Amino acid sequence: MDASTNAGTIRSTEGAMIAWDLSNFSNQNTVGLPDGWFKAVYPWANNIIMMTSTGGRSTNDMYHEIAGTPYYNFNPLLESVGNVLRAGKDAQGNFTIKPVIALAQIPYELALNPSAPSFNPFGVNNVSQPKDYTKYYNYIQALAQALVNKFGLTEVESWSWKLYTEPDNNLGWWAPYGTNTTSNRDEYFKLYDYTNAALQSVIPSNKLVVGPGNMLNETTWGSQIIAHAATGTNAYTGTTGTQMNTFTFSWYARHGAGYYDLTNSGSENLQTRINSFQSSLAQYPQLNVALTGSDETAMYDDENGNAYRAGDGGEVGASWYAGLYKRAQDNHLARVTPWFFWTTGSLTNPAGNKSAMYNAYLLTNMLGASGTANRLSVNTSGTVSNPGDEVQSVAAYDPTANTIRVLVYNHNPSRSTNVNEPVTVALNNVAASNGSNYVLRQWRVDSTHSNFYPTWLNEKASMGIPTNSGVATNDFDLYQSIPLWGWDFYLSRIPYYNTLSNLQKMQTDQTVALAGSSLSAAVTLPGHSVALLEFVGVNPSNAPATSPKAPTGLAAATTSSQVDLSWNAVSGASSYTVKRSLTAGGPYSAMGSGIAGTSYTINDTSGTQYYYVVSAVSGTTESAVSNEVGPVSVVLFQDTTFLNTAANWSVDQGTWSVSNGLYQETVADSNMNRTTIKNISNFQDFSASVDIRIDSQPFGSNNWAGFLLRKTNMNDSVTDSGYLVAIQPNGTVGINRGTTNLATVSTLANPTTGFVRMKVVARGPVFDLYANGRKVATVQDSTFTLWGVTEYEKRNSPLQSVTHRYLPLQNPIESKDVRV
Repeated sequence: MDASTNAGTIRSTEGAMIAWDLSNFSNQNTVGLPDGWFKAVYPWANNIIMMTSTGGRSTNDMYHEIAGTPYYNFNPLLESVGNVLRAGKDAQGNFTIKPVIALAQIPYELALNPSAPSFNPFGVNNVSQPKDYTKYYNYIQALAQALVNKFGLTEVESWSWKLYTEPDNNLGWWAPYGTNTTSNRDEYFKLYDYTNAALQSVIPSNKLVVGPGNMLNETTWGSQIIAHAATGTNAYTGTTGTQMNTFTFSWYARHGAGYYDLTNSGSENLQTRINSFQSSLAQYPQLNVALTGSDETAMYDDENGNAYRAGDGGEVGASWYAGLYKRAQDNHLARVTPWFFWTTGSLTNPAGNKSAMYNAYLLTNMLGASGTANRLSVNTSGTVSNPGDEVQSVAAYDPTANTIRVLVYNHNPSRSTNVNEPVTVALNNVAASNGSNYVLRQWRVDSTHSNFYPTWLNEKASMGIPTNSGVATNDFDLYQSIPLWGWDFYLSRIPYYNTLSNLQKMQTDQTVALAGSSLSAAVTLPGHSVALLEFVGVNPSNAPATSPKAPTGLAAATTSSQVDLSWNAVSGASSYTVKRSLTAGGPYSAMGSGIAGTSYTINDTSGTQYYYVVSAVSGTTESAVSNEVGPVSVVLFQDTTFLNTAANWSVDQGTWSVSNGLYQETVADSNMNRTTIKNISNFQDFSASVDIRIDSQPFGSNNWAGFLLRKTNMNDSVTDSGYLVAIQPNGTVGINRGTTNLATVSTLANPTTGFVRMKVVARGPVFDLYANGRKVATVQDSTFTLWGVTEYEKRNSPLQSVTHRYLPLQNPIESKDVRV
C-alpha cells in the first residue's frame, strides 16, 4: 500500500438494516430501551429500511373505509418511526439513524384483489394494486403529511423513500394475478408515478430522495423502470418522466457453479448484476442516479440447496462478507444490506450470540466509521497457496485518529477448503505521528477467534441434535434450524458461547519503532478468515498535521478530599491535558498534562468550585476541549455505613440508633428529637440529600420528619435559626424559617410506604426543593446565610438514612454537597 495515495473516501456500506414489520420498532418491542440503544448494538447502523410502512397485513393496516369514505390511523407508523429515530439518538440529541420508508404495500381495504394470491408467499404484505388510484394518492399524501406534522419537514427531508421491495420477484411479490407479467409491470410503473406525485405534494422535489424497490432482474423490470423514469409517460401527470434519484437491487449467493463464489455465483454473478444496472443508469444521464447498492443481500442456500434463513453462522459467513465489502467499495456502492446477525431475540432487542459475520461487520466499520477515512491504493503481488483462495484487502487512512487500517481476508467458495495463506502487509511513504514509534493492533475473525459457531456445531453433534429438514446445517437462525429440545440446550450454553463470540484480538498490542518511511507486518490467514491490522500513530508522510478528536464523556466524581475525572479514549491520542476554570465556558488553565490514561485525580480540600475540561494531544497537535463538567468541588459529607455514628453525629435529643444500616429514632414522645452532623458549618451554597421514611405515625398528620439547614448555632432548635424542610405522612412538604412558613407543597411522594429522597439546593438566597428527583418548590429568603445540617424527627416519626440511595445530582453540581 502506498500511504501517500488517495483512492477516495471509504463508504460505510454496512450502514443499513431491515425492519420487516412496523411492530419491530413498536413501543411494546422497545419499552425500557434507552435512547441510542440500537446504535450501541449495531455501531455501523445509519439506516433502518422499514419494509411495510403503508400497511397491507393484519398487524399494520392503517386504512379503513366506512360507507366508501376512507379513514386513516397512522399511529403505528408514527410510533415506529419515532422509535427508529430514538434508536440512534446520541448524547447531543442528534438522530444518527434515519428511516428508509418502503411504500406501495396496499392496505387490505384499498386493494383491488385483497385475497389470495395477492398476499405474497411469505406473508409479508398485500401486493394487489389499489382499487382506486385517487384514494391511494390521497392515502400516501396523508401519510407523508402525518410524518411531517410529527417530525418536522427538515427531519423528513433527510430520509429516503422506495416503492416496495423486489417488485419483479417471480414468486409473486408483485403479482395480482399470480404471474410476473407485462401488465403487472405496467401497473407497478403507474403505482410508482402516483406515489411520487403524492410525496412531491408534501416534500419539495429537490429534497425528495425516492426510487423503486430493489430489483432482481437487471435486463427486464430493472432496466425498464429506469427507462420509464427517464423517457416514459407519467401515469399521474401525463408528461414525460418521473423522479428517481436512488436505485437498489437484491443479490443472493446461491449454490451451483460456486458455493458462496463471489466471482461466479451460478447464474447470478454479482459483478455482472452491478455492471448491468450501472450501464442502464448511465444511458440516461438526465436522471443523474448512481447505483445505491443492494438492499437485500444474503446467502440464499448452502452447498446442498438447503435454505438459509439468516446466513452462515461461522467463519465462512465472515470471509464471504469481507469479499462482498471489498466489491461494494470497488464499485462505489453506498450500502449492502444483510438479513440478520443474532441467534435469538428481536431486531430491536437481540439476545443469544453474535455471528462471526457480525464481528466482520465491526471490522469493516472500523475502516470507515469516522466518515473521513481515505482509501489507499493496494497493489497485490505473489501467488496463493491454494488456487481457489481469494486473498484481498482494503486499506484506509483515518486522519482524525492518525491511524492506517488494513482489512485483509482469505475466502474460498468451498466450505471444506482450509489452507493457510501467509500474507505480508507493507506500507510505504509513512511517518510516525508522535515520535518514532507506532502501535500495531490486530483483530481476527476465523474458526478460533471471535466465533462461537464451531464449538456449537461440535456440541450439537455430540448431543445428537438434528437440523430441521430443508434448512441449511450452518444456518444462524438456530430457532428455525433445530428442534425445540435442541433449542433448550443451546439456550443453556449462551453464557459460555458469549465468551467465544466477542470480537477478539489476535495478540496483545505491540509498540514498534518506525525506521525510515516504510513498515510491514506478517500475518497468516487460515481458510475463511478476516483480519484487521491497525497501525496507530502512523500517517502518510505527505499528510498535513491533524488534530485528534476532542475527548467525550468527561465526568466527575467527588469525595471529601479529591475530584476524580474520567473520559473516553481518543483514537490516536498520545496523552491528555486537564484544564479548569473558575467560570463556566473558560478561559481554562492547564493543571495536568502528559496524562497517559483516561482518568485523573485532583486532591482538593479547599471547597473551591471549578469547571473542568480535557483535551487530547497527538504529537505537536492538540484537540479542542471536551464537554465541560462543573461547577465541581468535593463532597463535604457522606455517611456511607452509619457504623461510626459517634464520630459523625452529635445526638442533641432523643434516642438515635443504627439498625440494618439505617440511622433512626423511635422514641414515642412529642419532642423534636434531633441529631447533628459534626464539624459542618460556615458554608453558604450547598446541596443536601436525605432519604426519609416514616415507619409509624401515632399522632397522625402532626407527625413529620425532616432536616434543618443554615443554623447559626449548631445547638439551635427549629424555632431559633435556619430553615426546616419537613415531610408529613401524606407527602406534604413544608419549608419554614422559624415559625414562618415559606412554602407548603403537595408531592407525589409517600414516606410511609418507602424512602423519599428529599434534596435541597441552596444558592445564595434561593432554595430549590426536590422530592424523589422531581423539583417541587423554589423559595427565596436571605435571613440566614451560613449553615449546618441537623436531622429532626417529631412525635415518633423516625428518620432513617441510608447510603448509596441518593439520586444523581442535577446539573450543575453544587459547590458543597451533603448526602445522608
